[in-house]
Amino acid sequence: MNETRHESAMVAEVLAELAVGPGGLWVDATVDGGGHAESILQASAPDGRLIGVDMDPSALELARARLGRFGERVTLVHDRFSRVDRAVGKVTADKADALLADLGPSRHQLVCDERGFSFASGARLDARFDRTQALTAWGVVNEYTRDELVKVLCLTGKPRQARAVADAILRRRQDGAIETVSELAAVVRRAVGRPRRGKADASTEWLMSIRFAVNDELAEAAEGIEAATRAVKPGGRVVILSWDGTTHGLVRRKLRSLARPCTCPPELPCTCGKEPVLWTREGRGRPASEAERKRNRATRTCRLFSAQIAPLPESG
Repeated sequence: MNETRHESAMVAEVLAELAVGPGGLWVDATVDGGGHAESILQASAPDGRLIGVDMDPSALELARARLGRFGERVTLVHDRFSRVDRAVGKVTADKADALLADLGPSRHQLVCDERGFSFASGARLDARFDRTQALTAWGVVNEYTRDELVKVLCLTGKPRQARAVADAILRRRQDGAIETVSELAAVVRRAVGRPRRGKADASTEWLMSIRFAVNDELAEAAEGIEAATRAVKPGGRVVILSWDGTTHGLVRRKLRSLARPCTCPPELPCTCGKEPVLWTREGRGRPASEAERKRNRATRTCRLFSAQIAPLPESG
């Protein structure tokens, strides 16, 4: 249990961007073990309410243990970020003052060997955030066609190497199923070569692309941001933490499209009449401070994005 109670990322920045104060309704759309949620509940005392949503039942158990002392101020819901508006609607008809989503795998998932997120894991290929779903990394690796594998592996942004890795997987499958993460990592290393000293393991980004496919992470993030705009009141905040370049890019593009929803050709006057859904506050992605990166190396890739839901409340 202590392994999961790590220091949450960019806590001060998250609380500031959420504009947390006493009272209010706050949503942690990926509550995990409850680290950020705990800080939000402390900052919104004595009567602020929090709805915590997560697609991983084991994460909800960790959050329930950590947040139990807040009693009825906390409600936990098993659901997905992409349905966060409906998850909130199960609890209350009220719109939230602000919403946080921390994307990607959580620490308790990464350190649990049997979940199969680490290239060093000897566990069966899995990589599911929600272990009730059917699709696993084993299914992607052992049952996808070459074209399907290439499409998944191209999420790395390296199409030529993606084809080489897909071919290596198919050759290895002729000898039987690839059962474990470490077996797959070895196949990938043989296909792309070992990294230079001091660099990440050569299999890391390829395993991440398979994890993206298993959990439909990019679609989840895009749909979740839209759902967040429906869960938060006008003038309220949405804050997103992301942890890799592919997701950073998706969040930037999604926020930009919601801030500039007009679909008319740029050389013509607007006739579609679409209004902005939000205004970006941190649209490029703010990195963790140097001090935090030194204290917690995991945050070196973390970026914070934030936006304010339209229309803004009238002043006065």
